[in-house]
Amino acid sequence: MNKNTVQRIFQIKGWQIRKRAVGFRPRIQALPSVAKAPDERWATDLCRVWTGKDGWASLTLVIDCYSREL
Repeated sequence: MNKNTVQRIFQIKGWQIRKRAVGFRPRIQALPSVAKAPDERWATDLCRVWTGKDGWASLTLVIDCYSREL
């Protein structure tokens, strides 16, 4: 049997009750991240790039949040 059939049988027999969330879930208030001067705050990102015969290479970028320079 597939899992949906098992799930349906469990619900019919009363062995499992699926509870759903009621109402809205609270969200965290996001505060803006503002840098007031260069070299104060940075953000990073990492990705893997296929380079052909050499295989995978990691590309890491760092951006200055004030001047937006990489």
